Amino acid sequence: MKIIELFLAAYLALSFLSCSCPQSTKSNNSTIDSFSVEYSEDYPDVIQVEYARDKELIGSGKAILVDVRTSEETEVSTIPGAILKKDFQSNRHLYKGKTIIPYCTIGYRSGLYVKELMVVGFEALNFKGGILSWVNSGGSLQERSGKNTNNVHVYGRKWNLVPETFTAQW
Repeated sequence: MKIIELFLAAYLALSFLSCSCPQSTKSNNSTIDSFSVEYSEDYPDVIQVEYARDKELIGSGKAILVDVRTSEETEVSTIPGAILKKDFQSNRHLYKGKTIIPYCTIGYRSGLYVKELMVVGFEALNFKGGILSWVNSGGSLQERSGKNTNNVHVYGRKWNLVPETFTAQW
């Protein structure tokens, strides 16, 4: 009986540790992908672009990243080179002929925004997994001042899927 009690105690301790430790990047990416698949059902005609392709398009100068998160979220950090939705909206004419890649925390709000952009004639792709995918794929963030940061606003506790090197806020 003593061996079973020790085994049970060890099992419970390991279970507690694995549940209370930050999630690994692999686990984060799996969860982000699951959310992305679920959310994309609300915008089935929207094409999703992933981190590597997103970086390639941005680097080519053919695309522009648009951060569609709230000002509370963007005050914490943004993806380098991204413009805020309000700035894009004010200067849409400057971006004709470019592929617009909106992003949010995980891709839901940006997917809905892509639908709006397509209706008015923009070529737009949704950044699958949003800023969470970006940081879990090794992307950096910056404050509005341009200074690098490891802080990221994740919209809410449910989306606290950042790697250990980042600090989530909501």
